[in-house]
Amino acid sequence: MAFSPAAERNKAPILSILRQYLESGNHVLEIASGTGQHVIHFAQSLSETCWQPTDRSDGLFSHLWAEITAHGLTNVARPRVVDVTEPWGGTTNFDAIYCANMIHIAPWQAAEGLFSIASTRLAPRGQLLLYGPFRFHDQLFAESNQRFHESLRARNPSWGVRDIEAVDALGEQTGFVRNGTHSLPSNNHLLVYERR
Repeated sequence: MAFSPAAERNKAPILSILRQYLESGNHVLEIASGTGQHVIHFAQSLSETCWQPTDRSDGLFSHLWAEITAHGLTNVARPRVVDVTEPWGGTTNFDAIYCANMIHIAPWQAAEGLFSIASTRLAPRGQLLLYGPFRFHDQLFAESNQRFHESLRARNPSWGVRDIEAVDALGEQTGFVRNGTHSLPSNNHLLVYERR
């Protein structure tokens, strides 16, 4: 069974922040759902929200759909392939987009694609909720994040913990402003960008 210990540890702290932003009836797009532990936990706890899980390949979709079905979740759609670096057809709009632990283990083009999707698929004043480690004011927030950053760069030079200024600038370019910054365990943050 696909399982992420990190996702299991951080799902509850993240949910505590999501409760402040997601409202009953919201339609939420999750980018990079992975094992699906987050979307299942959130959908169970926020039963009045609807969720669309996605990933760049369908390798875990049979596992994810089996888990969704086993939990009896009627507010989660079948997962679909979305590669943020590729054009995405369709016309569905969302109230919020949630993405965890993606932009630091992908080329910067993935962050650009994420904000591009958000700029076209979010309703007015919709929110992009972005979770992971970030570097603030050109300094990594903690020694553990510095080590993590170096390990990512060693694996792929285009990966790495992202500078908050660069993410904010990308938001500005695509019509978003950061209106929430939440510290979470293990030196991670949940950033909230609102579509202007």
